[in-house]
Amino acid sequence: MTGIEFWEEIFGRRAAVEIEIGPGTGSFLCHVAEQHPEVNFLAIESSRSRAERLTRLLEERGLRNARVVHAAAQCVIQHCVPPGSVQAYHIYFPDPWWKRRHHKRRLFTPDFARALARSLSPGGQVYLATDVLFVWTLARNCLEQHGGLVLTYLRPPARPVRTAFEQKGLRRGAQIWEGVFALLPQLSEQAATSQEVVRIGNRPSESHP
Repeated sequence: MTGIEFWEEIFGRRAAVEIEIGPGTGSFLCHVAEQHPEVNFLAIESSRSRAERLTRLLEERGLRNARVVHAAAQCVIQHCVPPGSVQAYHIYFPDPWWKRRHHKRRLFTPDFARALARSLSPGGQVYLATDVLFVWTLARNCLEQHGGLVLTYLRPPARPVRTAFEQKGLRRGAQIWEGVFALLPQLSEQAATSQEVVRIGNRPSESHP
């Protein structure tokens, strides 16, 4: 089964696919799904209760171009998502998992970065935001050194809607680290397995709507 056929089976149509990891209350997902009916959006949520609530919300709003799956993002992306089939990933405020016994739950690892790169289409992008410097540093290192992605936009224009978690952080004065990483077309074949640092690009990517 091709990537196009895989996503057509899920959404019932052929369209560009974007994935949000950890949608929380669904504020971002619902907004972009409403604003961009021409795009298929998949949300991967590790909490069953949140996934169920968000699924009901999507149904109530009639957002047929969005789906929610209750699963571990690493597993879905490494073993389910077809190569070169995703236009963009949205990862906003992933859990830092501070306690040592929880470190294995952290989202960003070399394997995860390689899986992201493998699943991105040429020119595909990863939108990342966090209020934890450690998470930003870890994610950037993984995406650049192990995923072969290039940081094309540091501090991009404000997103159309901010997550509930982000709003709480801003109210308490938290600093936000945010950027866009891209799989440049000429690097698409080697990105998934590259072990070398890729230079930071100077040209900005297009801002996401």
